Amino acid sequence: MGKDALLLIMFAEAIGLAGLYFLSKRLSQFTRRTWDDVPDFLRQVRFESVEKLFDADEEKEALTFGNSRRALRCRLDLAREYLRSLQHNVTIVYQWGETEWLDMVRHHLQYDEDTREKILALHREAITFLVAVRVALFKIWFWSVLQFEKWPAIPLSSVAGLRQPGSVDLLEAYQRVKRAAAALASVYGEEHVDEINQLM
Repeated sequence: MGKDALLLIMFAEAIGLAGLYFLSKRLSQFTRRTWDDVPDFLRQVRFESVEKLFDADEEKEALTFGNSRRALRCRLDLAREYLRSLQHNVTIVYQWGETEWLDMVRHHLQYDEDTREKILALHREAITFLVAVRVALFKIWFWSVLQFEKWPAIPLSSVAGLRQPGSVDLLEAYQRVKRAAAALASVYGEEHVDEINQLM
């Protein structure tokens, strides 16, 4: 067996193992969220701190003094933590919306048109955010793997630039998901709208 064939087999095995890992991870997750689950699973977010981290003027000021590469690496790690928290919250409310829709279809529930539109709006906004945040998290991973802080020849990235991977502003998209979740929560009562607004 040639060297190229052996490399091809090793590459195929790596892809197969990665696929098995992601499949087992996906299958092991519980995704059938009801409204009763949502408040306990949400992570409280200090949104002002998130906005401050992704502000271009704040970033420029933070990188002015001292070791700017080290400071930027620290900011990238903090951006990863914030984005994972936002991603977690959006995933939870997305799962809740999907459960509502599946229950409606499976049990032939007669939701009014307004409620159906609220479920669809949550689905739409959540998917938009989840795709965009994965792009931003991939960029953070890429810059972290490069360990740019150790190599002066590698140009600096920007945390503020990660706010908009592509055409989606992550922070605005998160606020739209929050509003959509609060609108769906209003079906259960106005007090639940306050819960969403406080927790997300």
